[in-house]
Amino acid sequence: MKRINKIAFISVIILLFVTSISVADKKTVRGAVQYTKLEIEDMQLNKARIKNGSGDSAGKHVEVYWQQDVLDSFDKLTDITFARTVLRAETAGDYTLQIHAKNESGGSSIKLKLFVNGTAHDVSLTGSGYTTVNVTVPFKQGNNTVILAWVNWGYFDYINYPEGISVVKQSSANKYYAFESALNEVQLAPTSAFHNSGATLYTGPIVYDSGDEEWQGSATFTVDAGSDIQSMDLGYYVSEYQNGKAQLAMSINGGKETIVDLSGTKVNTQLVKSISTKMLTDAGFKAGEKNTIKFRQASATGGKVGLYYIELKNNTVEETTTAQRESNRYEAEAAYIISGGKMKWAESEDETWSKKSYVGEFTPANISSPSRIDEYCSNVGYIQYKVSAKQAGYYKVTLGYATESSNMAVFVTSGYEWSKVNLSSTDSWSNVGEASAYVYLKKGENYIWVTGPTSEDDWVNYDYIDVEFEEEGKINTNKTVLLLDNGQAAKEQKVVEEKVTEAEETAADADIEEDGDEADAQDTENDSMKSPQTGVTFALITVMMCLSAAVLAIAYKKKEIKE
Repeated sequence: MKRINKIAFISVIILLFVTSISVADKKTVRGAVQYTKLEIEDMQLNKARIKNGSGDSAGKHVEVYWQQDVLDSFDKLTDITFARTVLRAETAGDYTLQIHAKNESGGSSIKLKLFVNGTAHDVSLTGSGYTTVNVTVPFKQGNNTVILAWVNWGYFDYINYPEGISVVKQSSANKYYAFESALNEVQLAPTSAFHNSGATLYTGPIVYDSGDEEWQGSATFTVDAGSDIQSMDLGYYVSEYQNGKAQLAMSINGGKETIVDLSGTKVNTQLVKSISTKMLTDAGFKAGEKNTIKFRQASATGGKVGLYYIELKNNTVEETTTAQRESNRYEAEAAYIISGGKMKWAESEDETWSKKSYVGEFTPANISSPSRIDEYCSNVGYIQYKVSAKQAGYYKVTLGYATESSNMAVFVTSGYEWSKVNLSSTDSWSNVGEASAYVYLKKGENYIWVTGPTSEDDWVNYDYIDVEFEEEGKINTNKTVLLLDNGQAAKEQKVVEEKVTEAEETAADADIEEDGDEADAQDTENDSMKSPQTGVTFALITVMMCLSAAVLAIAYKKKEIKE
């Protein structure tokens, strides 16, 4: 019996020993698989470039978008490349993160900073191949902001985080924030909240690059769309309109890009654009499936647009067009007078002239200010338009133009004060952009002069002008003329108000109602010879001079008879 008990006791000891080894082995194996991989390209990226690589996890890695100098401190995170995420810890304590990366600087090592809740930890990456660096850092219970920042060349593939840690996402089933999308060469904002785990960031303006895809600024959303999704809202802002435009190019599932027009009136304000059901479907969106939706700036003159989010919607949205304010278009090639320029025809189907023709090849001029333009514009090329105004006031004149000059000046007038217009490059001699000025028009018939380039080194092609009454300006016409520069009023620039008789007003109304611009048979060639500074025709000046001479002659004759 004792023998049996002894055997049973030994068996229990052996069983416990074997079990302990088995448990220990299981703990070892379990510990090896408790790390979860977070791809760097799936983190929140600032000024980073996503690149493809056959040796990378998921086929991609992230690196600096341009050569950046080594910084003494990492205080200005907005100036350098970083990857950010928010990790939630079940309990407070020290946790080891595994950074998988490669030194591509050509030197012996590169310096990194790993921030956890704003506290920096130094990390060095040595060698020339992919390596995994373990960094042990303190986490607080709850949400923790983790930022991996670097300034030297390096390939950054993924971060492993251990058991007890999870990734926090602000995006939901249908709403996806832009700062959590795959960002390529995009800067995050606001810059003061990077270490705040509760901050909702957004992107800086998406930059344009016409080169390879890896150099283009873009935001790519990967969404799991329900079967009932029919439309999408785009949360965005415009920091600057260029040539009157604010646009993005959208492609879905790698298909053909669709231009999303975001032109409007508000700047630096959060706005929402509804992507219609038709636009979404035509672009290749598939309800009930996973979709990749990419936004980028499609042209150098498409304005400066930043993103907040996209939100999938289950309602049908019809396509709408922005209501256009009433305006009259006057083609450059059909202008009343073209002086120092030539009418030209489009040479290819790619040119975007409104009537397949334009005016260009202006003679060189050197005009530093409008005061140097002589009274009859004889020292500068110009186009003179004959326009009609239904009421007196200030009108917005929009120039349709094309140039490759980076910053050139032209001048616009209606016979009162000159307005300066700065024309930015439209990136092509035939890519039409827009810029605006304000002029004062009296009721009835008017003339508008637009000069050609005022510098001998510049060149411009004109397509048209659009003229519309500025209803919202509420401008005091007795004091100022609005200039182009930021829409500010020019101080102390007086406008000469013309006194119009009741009969003249009645005649002007009748002329406009009957579209008298084209039907007026009373026009003579002398009408075109008005002075753009005085608004007085040369013929009238001649008549006045003749009358004055006659009066003087009669007076002199009477004096002779009296004597």
